[in-house]
Amino acid sequence: MATSKPSARAALVVALSVVVGVALIGFTVGTRAGPPPGAPRAAAAAAAAPASAARSYAEMRAAPPPAVEPWSGRLNQGPPPADDTTLAATLAARASRRAYDGAPPTIPHPVRQSAAAECLACHRDGATIRGHVARPLSHPEYSSCVQCHVEGDGPMPGGEGLPPGPPADANTFAGLPAPPSGPRAWSIAPPQIPHRTHMREQCLSCHGPYGASPMRSSHPERQNCQQCHAPSAALDQRAEVLP
Repeated sequence: MATSKPSARAALVVALSVVVGVALIGFTVGTRAGPPPGAPRAAAAAAAAPASAARSYAEMRAAPPPAVEPWSGRLNQGPPPADDTTLAATLAARASRRAYDGAPPTIPHPVRQSAAAECLACHRDGATIRGHVARPLSHPEYSSCVQCHVEGDGPMPGGEGLPPGPPADANTFAGLPAPPSGPRAWSIAPPQIPHRTHMREQCLSCHGPYGASPMRSSHPERQNCQQCHAPSAALDQRAEVLP
């Protein structure tokens, strides 16, 4: 009796079964976690090293803490202490960081100009970093600090290798002089605010604990500065730039 040949459909089923089986075996072997590079060498070194007994929790609590560098002395020491700087020296230093009185101060350090979050890390609430004071913002937070504040010293970030540009023409612009202090209605009256209050709404930025010693207020705990210190009509409406 002659045997019948297997049909084409049966042969296709067998071939597909073989392909699926080989694929499953390859997937299982390929995803198996093997030893990382250098594992035999690391295992031999661990076996040669003497074993140390694990410390109990009581021993860990009694052990002195490891010696680390004090971060508080390097990152943020709080408001700086008062010094004997004079008001004239403070106003001169303040003017040296501005193109004219009322202009935004320049940035005294390199910046990456990537996001306002980098500036706010130090200037949101104020900080003292390695002896340098980062005063809090005197105005509301904005998304681009370098739109107004430019780097004062050093080349533009990323432009160190560029050829020098043409020499700039001499600038003869001179702004109005900064008033030293606000006038008083009478001898013991609170002084008026001797500058514009626009973009300077946060008085404690300069007159709080992080301000220069001659400009610090003796009563920073008060909530409303303009309840006693009124803006001067002549100074508050003074133009920032001469025509």
